Amino acid sequence: MQNPLLDFSALPRFSSIRAAHVAPAIESLMAEGNATVERLAASDAPPTWESFVEPLDDANERLSRAWSQVSHLNAVMNAPDVRDRNEKQRGTRHGSVGHPLPGVSVKVVDPVTGEGPLFDQEGLLLVKGPNRMLGYLGEPEKTADVFRDGWYVTGDIAAVDEAGFIRITDRLSRFSKIGGEMVPHMKVEEEIQAAISPEHTCVVTAVPDDAKGERLVAFYTDPALTPQVLWERLCQTEMPRLWLPKREDLQMVDAIPTLGTGKVDLRAVRQLAAARAVTAAQR
Repeated sequence: MQNPLLDFSALPRFSSIRAAHVAPAIESLMAEGNATVERLAASDAPPTWESFVEPLDDANERLSRAWSQVSHLNAVMNAPDVRDRNEKQRGTRHGSVGHPLPGVSVKVVDPVTGEGPLFDQEGLLLVKGPNRMLGYLGEPEKTADVFRDGWYVTGDIAAVDEAGFIRITDRLSRFSKIGGEMVPHMKVEEEIQAAISPEHTCVVTAVPDDAKGERLVAFYTDPALTPQVLWERLCQTEMPRLWLPKREDLQMVDAIPTLGTGKVDLRAVRQLAAARAVTAAQR
């Protein structure tokens, strides 16, 4: 019997393709959590925070994060085109998540200043409507973080075109504010990936920086490429200098941390970058 929490068939926000991608990811996280429980229950060692509570908290947080990143999409949908005599309304646009549902409002604003609405420009997606949640139970500070004047802050970077279709392009968490400018990790990753051998991979994250707020750290797995050579190749691209990681922040690793789903474990990547930054500062 299928878990009803994973049955998306009655929800208009998912096409069959989107459901096929989301359900296995959440199922995998749930299976990983169950395996953690079984492993801990079978252990003879006395339970401690590090050995028992922390792994469960980690699994629960990752599951919540996986769901929260798509849960707000019940505010939008693609639908069949409608034609009435000589009038036609397009209901679907490839590459978009569709139009807002009736009664739901969306707008895109500047991620830094909050200015908007923006049209045909990427920015932070805000949603408002009767389906909006009231807040996080017992967590007023967390609730305040996700609301702006009644609008729910989705955390998605998106664009709304002239026909009202919404195209989601990234997550705000995958941007860094460096010297007052929002720097997209994925765009930097694309340049690094083009500079290393295609069979290898990379990931970009950030650590705090006293001078500019944050600084980028990039991990890559190509042992044939030294950080100096990689940095020189990146200098030859059209990437803005502000986006360019420092030479010492281009770090070769044996493997990029991944989740059970095969996706990059961004939390582990951030922890690795933070740990290495602390070690470097102590030298």
